[in-house]
Amino acid sequence: MKPSLPIRSLLLSCVFAAASANSLAAATIITSPDKQFSVRKVCNHKTQECSFFASKKAIAKNLPEDRTSYEWLGNTFALRISFGSYVSYTTFADRTHKSHTLSSVIATDSKTQCAVTAGNKGVSFYSLFHEKPVKFISAKDKKFGFIQDVATLESVVKAEFKGKKVRMTYMNKAERDVSVVLDNPCVK
Repeated sequence: MKPSLPIRSLLLSCVFAAASANSLAAATIITSPDKQFSVRKVCNHKTQECSFFASKKAIAKNLPEDRTSYEWLGNTFALRISFGSYVSYTTFADRTHKSHTLSSVIATDSKTQCAVTAGNKGVSFYSLFHEKPVKFISAKDKKFGFIQDVATLESVVKAEFKGKKVRMTYMNKAERDVSVVLDNPCVK
């Protein structure tokens, strides 16, 4: 028995709608170096937005596709979201912790699982997946003499991890670049 013409056209419409919906959303699986953790990136090319999922939990949803980038820090997934000049967020995810977001990340170290952030209040060192910084340097700290007339220290501070040390380069009040080497506070 053949379906009637209206039912047949309705079935065809449903098939075409499903096919076009699938063509608008594309999924990519991003797997950790140890192959034990994966993140699913689902992008809707019509809206140019992407969402990232670990298992069934969302890491981040509906982000502008051209504002995101990611990398693996060892087996930790780092999703960077940039919203223009000095407004950025990095979300970290792995297979054992709840995802954790930090703003204005200027450097990360996969070996020590450490991140450095710089904002208008100062520079913070975070051990990944911990809410509170392990070290904080105030923007008003006289020892460092950070330049004060900037919107955020992110624009004038750089950091680079070297083993158990961190090299921090920043502009001081005299508008000169200063480089200091600190102990990595994430190393115990």
